[in-house]
Amino acid sequence: MTYVEHIQQRVYANTSLYSMWLPVDRVSVGDYGSIRRGRFNREGNVSQRGIQFKEQVSQSSPSTFGFSDKAKFNARSALGGAAGPSIGAALEIALSGEGAFVYQMRDVTTKRVEDKASFFRDLFLAILEGRFRWREDFVLVDEIREAGSATLIILESDSGKVVIKGGLLTAEESDAPLARGEISAAVEHGSVFHVISQKATTPLFNPRRLVFGRIPVALGRWSAQWSIG
Repeated sequence: MTYVEHIQQRVYANTSLYSMWLPVDRVSVGDYGSIRRGRFNREGNVSQRGIQFKEQVSQSSPSTFGFSDKAKFNARSALGGAAGPSIGAALEIALSGEGAFVYQMRDVTTKRVEDKASFFRDLFLAILEGRFRWREDFVLVDEIREAGSATLIILESDSGKVVIKGGLLTAEESDAPLARGEISAAVEHGSVFHVISQKATTPLFNPRRLVFGRIPVALGRWSAQWSIG
C-alpha cells in the first residue's frame, strides 16, 4: 500500500470523503474514472453520455476544515522564542512518519447530485441497456467539496520539518490558519510535498463504486445497488 493510500484512509476517517491528490487537479460532480494507488484518474463525465442531473450547491458547515496526522505545531517569534498567543512570525510543523500530513481548507462549498434516486436509476439503465460501457474498476463522483483556498503538506520521508511564515493565526485558534492570507513555506529537512494557500481547488470528493445485484430477465425490474469503493 502506498503512502497516499494510507493517507486516504485517514482522510476518510476524518471526513467520510476522499482527497483529490493533487488538490490543484479539478474534479466535478458526475465525473467517472478509476482510483489507482490512491489517486483518481478521470475518464469523463456522465453528462457527456446523456445522463443529465441537477447540482445542489450549498456552503459547507463548517466552511473551514483542518485536520492532520503525525504533525506537531510550534509557533515561534521573530527572535526565536515562543510566540504570543495569537500572532507568530513563524510556525514550525514537525512531521514524523512517512505519510504524515496537514490539510487545511477555507471557504468550502458542497456540490452534490440533487436527485440521487433518479440519477442512479438513469445511469444503471444506460449501463444495462448497453448505451454506456462501464468498467468494473470505475467509480462515480456524486459529491465534491470546493475550497476558496487550501493548504496541503505531506511527508514523503521518515521525518521532516516545514517552517511557515506570514500573517497567520496559531493552529489552535482557527480550523484552517494555513489556508488564509499570504504565507510561504520552507522545508528545513526531509522530503516534503506542499501546496500552500492554493486558490479555487477541489480538495475532497465522494466516489461511488457501482455494484450490480442479480438482474432479472425483465430489464424494467433490474436490481442493483451502489457503495463506496
